Amino acid sequence: MHQNHARKNAAREVQRQQGLKYAEALKLARAERATGGADGTTRPSQQIRPGDPRPVELRDLVAHHFDSISAYFYEILSHGEIAHDYAEYCRMLGYRLTDALEHMLLLVGTYTAHMQENRLSPDRIRTYLQVRDHAEVDAFVTPAARQQLGGLMGRPDTEGDLSVWHHVGEGVRNRGAWVEADREAMLLGLLASLYANVPDDSRALDHLPPNVRRYAHDALALRFNADAGQDAPEPPI
Repeated sequence: MHQNHARKNAAREVQRQQGLKYAEALKLARAERATGGADGTTRPSQQIRPGDPRPVELRDLVAHHFDSISAYFYEILSHGEIAHDYAEYCRMLGYRLTDALEHMLLLVGTYTAHMQENRLSPDRIRTYLQVRDHAEVDAFVTPAARQQLGGLMGRPDTEGDLSVWHHVGEGVRNRGAWVEADREAMLLGLLASLYANVPDDSRALDHLPPNVRRYAHDALALRFNADAGQDAPEPPI
């Protein structure tokens, strides 16, 4: 991207976020760009650059929402085995699919707001989200997404007890309320046992944390025993 074009995009983003006049926003964008690099980003020096390590809080946020989404998908698939009535099946399907969609859209919106706060260029963000224009990017960033990001980043809650998503973000940040860390690890291990390139790649699980690898190995043992026609052991109750 040409530097002038990137600077104008950055100015528009500053203008949108801070309510400044365009000339003031452009001046601020130029000042911030002087502290950054020529990599298509505009941010103060303390903000995260594209090549910096992945923020821990984002990984934890993804794990939390995928845990919730997976629970909804389990309900959908499980209910499908017992609901023989068409209307009843559609009722559960509609409820749980839209519940899962809410989590997915909130996750996308929160991580989009995170990128905007760290002044990744608007064109870069639009490309990552695979949308056609910046209005579609902004549509993801709902008030709930901003509230969740505030909690995730440790900022004070400005809306009191009404801001549920701020408390969720805060809980994810502190790995306390709203978080089931062991279940998140187990879920990742189960997914790895199904979708990682094993046993063809002997190192396919090496990048996973030790507790996740243990879950993956346990799940793989059950899978291969089943493939070999062996009965799985009864789970303890």
